[in-house]
This record gives sequence, C-alpha cells and structure tokens, in this order.
Amino acid sequence: MTDGGLAEFEEVVHQDAVDRENVVQPAASRVAGPAGFYSTALWLRAAFADLR
Repeated sequence: MTDGGLAEFEEVVHQDAVDRENVVQPAASRVAGPAGFYSTALWLRAAFADLR
C-alpha cells in the first residue's frame, strides 16, 4: 500500500478480491480487483504522508 503501481497490485491481488471496509473511500476504490485496491492505496498515500 505504501508504494508501487497498478502492475504490482495486479501481481498480488486477485481479480475478484473485494475490499469490504471501503464505505468512506472514493468510488474508484469500490471496484473489485487490483484497480480497487490500488485506488485505495493512492487514497491512503494522499491522506497519510508517513504511511508505512
């Protein structure tokens, strides 16, 4: 979540994976698969400069 691009998320997140904790996250984070998790990562990176 702290670094990497969509390609890295595609390597480790299943295409049907769903983030069930995304009630307050941006709409782009509410899709299944790597794209949703990558969107969550970008959101967290913007919110928390020292995310580790």
